[in-house]
Parts: sequence; structure tokens; C-alpha cells
Amino acid sequence: MLKSVGTDYVLAGHSERRAVFGDSDEDTNKKVLKILGEGLKCILCIGELKEERETGETFNVCDVQLTKGLKVPRHCASMRALQPPSTLRLPRALASSDVSLVRPMDRRV
Repeated sequence: MLKSVGTDYVLAGHSERRAVFGDSDEDTNKKVLKILGEGLKCILCIGELKEERETGETFNVCDVQLTKGLKVPRHCASMRALQPPSTLRLPRALASSDVSLVRPMDRRV
């Protein structure tokens, strides 16, 4: 249905799906596989909660979300997006220091 209206990209793992609806990393991976299987491009959202950021768990949380959410065949194209819920309601934009913490992890994928 999405392809019929010209959609090319679909989000999976958005923080609100994880927080409000309880989507697990495994649920997210099923969605990623379905999206890619339909010939669409998937944007996998990853990010830590405010409490996880404050306790220094950013890298570990994002690593688990990325590893479990992106269990796909090598030939499948996908994208990652850092969308930490901890910054959604901040009165400022993400700083480069917010992204630089997880950028090395993203490069190894």
C-alpha cells in the first residue's frame, strides 16, 4: 500500500513505538525485514533514554538496538538514524557531541 502512493522510505524502531507500544528490538527487526522484503528502504531509528544517557549507557543501548534491529542479509540496503528520546524535548538542537558518541559505532556496521 505504501509503495502505491510513492513511498520509498519507512521508519522502524522509532522511540515512541518502543516507549508507548513496547516494541522490542526483535519486533523492530521483524519490521525491518518486512520493509526490506517489500522493496522499500528502511530507516532504523536508535537512541537512548534520558536516564540511559545520564548513566553513560548511550553506546551500549545504541549498540544493542543496532545489532538486534539490523539482523538482515548483507545485500539488503538500510539506513540508521540516531534519534535519542533523551533529546526530543530539549530546547536545543542535537550538538555534534551528542552524535559523536555513537558515530564510531555506526561506521563499523
